[in-house]
Amino acid sequence: MKKLYLIISFILISIVITWCSDAEKQVSQSEIQITKNNINLGEIPMDEWKIEIPFELVNSGQQDIVLWNAETSCMCTEWYIVGDESNIIKMRWHWAGASLNKTLKPGETTKLVAIYDPNAHWPNGTWQISRHVYVQTNSATNPTLDFVFNGNVVKTRSTSENIK
Repeated sequence: MKKLYLIISFILISIVITWCSDAEKQVSQSEIQITKNNINLGEIPMDEWKIEIPFELVNSGQQDIVLWNAETSCMCTEWYIVGDESNIIKMRWHWAGASLNKTLKPGETTKLVAIYDPNAHWPNGTWQISRHVYVQTNSATNPTLDFVFNGNVVKTRSTSENIK
């Protein structure tokens, strides 16, 4: 029973430390804009495996913007910032590695690439999907960015012969 109390105490202390360190981050008055978002992929065939979806964002303000604490809406989606491909971000509670520390200078543009695996819900995962990538920032106007893509997962891509 003592071990359980120690584990629970450790988890609570970790949450408080994380919250406090996030609260200390300097707020920027700059605005960050997602210039490419809400992407409709149409048909997403399971037999073509993983799909990469590029998003663009720009710091349109006069101060640095820091991107941190990122996650995805489902375990079937991962993502990375172009230039930092070694830091793959996944769903927060499934894997470690949900932290990010990317600074965007005023006027700087960067690309975020989502990686969607339509086979993650195999074998019967054929349905309409909408997935999100969330990124917290120090921007007062955009504290949380929401990158969205959607589509229809199918077993195989339609051709003119098999469309009904």
